[in-house]
Amino acid sequence: MSSKLTRNIVALLAFALLSMVARVDGASAQETGFAAKRPIVAASCRDCPWGLIADVLKAPLAAQGYELLICYTCSRENNPRIVAGVMEPPQTDRRGSPPPPKGKVDFGITSASAALWAYQGKHEFAKDGPRSNFRLIATIEIPQYLLFAVNEASGIDDPKKIAGMRKPLRIVSTTNPAVQALLDYYGMTKENVAAWGGKFVTAEPEDRDHFDIIAGNSVYLGEAPEVQGYNEMAIKNKLRYFDLPEDLRDKLQNQFEMRKVDMPRYLLRGVDRPYKTMEISGQAIYARDDMPDDFAYLLAKTLDENRAALRWTHMPLSYDNRTVFKNGEMPLHPGAERYYREVAYIRK
Repeated sequence: MSSKLTRNIVALLAFALLSMVARVDGASAQETGFAAKRPIVAASCRDCPWGLIADVLKAPLAAQGYELLICYTCSRENNPRIVAGVMEPPQTDRRGSPPPPKGKVDFGITSASAALWAYQGKHEFAKDGPRSNFRLIATIEIPQYLLFAVNEASGIDDPKKIAGMRKPLRIVSTTNPAVQALLDYYGMTKENVAAWGGKFVTAEPEDRDHFDIIAGNSVYLGEAPEVQGYNEMAIKNKLRYFDLPEDLRDKLQNQFEMRKVDMPRYLLRGVDRPYKTMEISGQAIYARDDMPDDFAYLLAKTLDENRAALRWTHMPLSYDNRTVFKNGEMPLHPGAERYYREVAYIRK
């Protein structure tokens, strides 16, 4: 064999070997999950509570050797379905969020009520059935209020008269079942509103000047996209806020795990007294029961040790030792429970 032919064969073998190594490295770089230390979390837009909590976790987890990949489009009621693996994340959303990471979602961040209802298979998750393999990692507090107000320009001075008016109402609302229960209480069922010639519009309406009623379930301080509409409508219009009757508050408390509270004065323009309403506090970090115990422990510990970062966000997120391990009947992940017992947040 000539030396030239030998050199050519060696060169070809070297090229093939390098190509194989490059393919292996490329595949390795794309791996996600706990073993690869590149878990994917289903969150929401960067300026929304779930995405914001994921951002708070990203840097401290990086210091522990984990690259947290954040799905900023895994929002709204489909978040638990994406975590369950029965739905793919959308490529973008109406806020122009970047495409989701490629790979299986490993855990999620959503509202505490959505995580609990998905676990129970209740309300908007009733058709899905219970997600009995969901486990809680942590609950982060954020005071959110149920809002029921009318635009004074509508001429409505008593919500009990609304059904009798049969007026074509423009109702700024959400799909939350507690909000619909509130509207149903006053006769504003979907069927009635349609029969009156009215309509429901999103809680993030483009037109924030022409509406009759606001019924929202996540009113809180901050300029997250989901609350910008409430703030702007309260500034640009004169609103009349109606205390929720006690029998309605009892129903909402019993049916939707809400709590009776007063919205504080001046949270929104025109709230000039403690306004009797309901709250749905809490954002839940949760996972399937296949999350490794060690990572669940690390996640709970990392959040606790970096809790101060929550107060420097643009919304009132907070960490409470007495509630961080609770979300109704939703069970704790064993790894997270081990951490909370070590630091004596759980004492029994």
